[in-house]
Formats: sequence, C-alpha cells, structure tokens
Amino acid sequence: FPKPENGAELAWNAYRRYQGPRDFLARPTYLLFSKSGKLERSFINFFFKKFFTNRGDVPPVPEIPGNNGEISVKIAMLILEPFDVKGFSFIRTVYEDIYKNDDVFSYLPALRRIRRLTGKDVCDPVLGSDSIYDDFENWQGKIKPGMKFRILGTKDFLTPAYITEPLHVVKGKSFQIDWEIRPLDLLEIQMNDPEHVYLKRIFYMDNESRMGITYYADGYDMKGRLWRGGTCGNVQYIEPGHWIQNWVTGIYRDQLTGHSSVLDFDLVNSVLHEVRIPMEWFTVRGLLKQCR
Repeated sequence: FPKPENGAELAWNAYRRYQGPRDFLARPTYLLFSKSGKLERSFINFFFKKFFTNRGDVPPVPEIPGNNGEISVKIAMLILEPFDVKGFSFIRTVYEDIYKNDDVFSYLPALRRIRRLTGKDVCDPVLGSDSIYDDFENWQGKIKPGMKFRILGTKDFLTPAYITEPLHVVKGKSFQIDWEIRPLDLLEIQMNDPEHVYLKRIFYMDNESRMGITYYADGYDMKGRLWRGGTCGNVQYIEPGHWIQNWVTGIYRDQLTGHSSVLDFDLVNSVLHEVRIPMEWFTVRGLLKQCR
C-alpha cells in the first residue's frame, strides 16, 4: 500500500517489507550484556533465509518451482560457538496463508533431540538473550487474524542515514555511518493472543518510503509495561522508489532489568556473491553438516 490509510494497511506493509536478498546468508555475532554493560556471553551463528515467493533478484524468478504459493519463506539458524551449545539449530517455515501456523523445529545438541515448537515456545528468549524469535528484524512473526492495528501518528526520529553507494563499497564500516532526522509512522499492534508474551507492540516505520522498513520496536508485557525495546539499525542503499540492500544491527534491551543483547550481522549478499541456499540446509541433518 503506497499510501496506507489505516493500521491494517500499514501493518501489511511491515509484514511484506523488503528483508534482503531472496537467498541470503549471514554470520552474526550475538552479544549478551549485563545491566552494567559487562559482556556476559557471546554466540557465533549462521543465519539464512530462502524466499519461496516474491523472488526478483535471485533465480528462480518469481517463485520456487512447485511451491504454488504455499510457502512464503524458510528461516534457519545454527550456533557455531561456543562449544557447549554448538549445533543448536532452529528451522522455521512461514506459510503464505495467514490462517496457517508456522512449522517450527529446534535441535537440542545436549539431548540429541529434535523438538517441535508451538507458538508459545517461539516467545521464549533466544539462548537466554533479551529477544524472542519474533523480535528478529523487529518483526519476524506474521500477521494473524486476531490482531488489531492502529496508527498512532507520525513523529520525527533520529535514524541511520541513507547512503548512495552500493553496500559492498561501505562494507567493513560501522552501520552507524551517519544519522538523519526522518518522519516515522507509529503503528500499534494489539496481539490479542494469550500465548504471546506481548500485550501489544509499537513499530516505528519509515514514513517517506512507505515500504514497511521498521527502525525501532517496543514490546509491552501483559501488565501494560514497556518491557523490551528493539533497534534495527539499517544502512540503506537506496535508489528512488526502491529499497536495494541494507546492513543490519539489532539491539534489544530489557527495560525492566536493564540487560541488553546485540545482534551484529555480517550479511553476505547473494546477488553480489552468487550465494544459493540449498534446500538441505533447512533440515537438521543439513545444518549439522555445517558444524563439522
């Protein structure tokens, strides 16, 4: 919706936002910090996604053959370090049908067991961090029929600035290259789900592009308290009317305890490096091969 007129249309823009190349691989470092700012623990992992529909930059275009509009995207995460959790993996299949729940599986190396996760389980903290799986990229969940949406208005916020060079030119610099004041739409989402950890969420979305990019997100607990605050810092390489690439760092803060987690992405661009994510990587056996 280039000109959303209500909360539902704005929410759909956020859900259908540009999320990087249609096949992409990242090697993030996840850092957990105490209230005093002391580094408590860190994880190194593979994170990758393969879009099955709406493919435009990586063959096959526009859809994976045989998908027939069923699967939207597959997401996988594999922990490489430290040793005590090496091999922990998470696989999620998101369906186009908003009435169909995601299929989510996790492999626990300590138990050597595959566990199927429910909607409640994906609200658990990721490896003891300050984010849940749905917090990744500020919103990795999906629109569900029971949600209620409302636009709270538009305000100016300080955001990472657009850049004019392709991403590979600025690779190696901090994502915080420069800052600028931009108008952001405030979208309130009432979850209306007793199994979800949040009563509501507020997304701070780019107002000028109308393409659903969400810079910040707040999550409120069931008592209505501000609980988790998320920042998805983007360096955007942009051409007029088009989002091309972005460089992302996620910062998640527990507002009640003061504990923080930082997810620092090193994005491998599939277009520049001709990365193709094989289907077997979305199986536990295929993931474990990457650990060896």
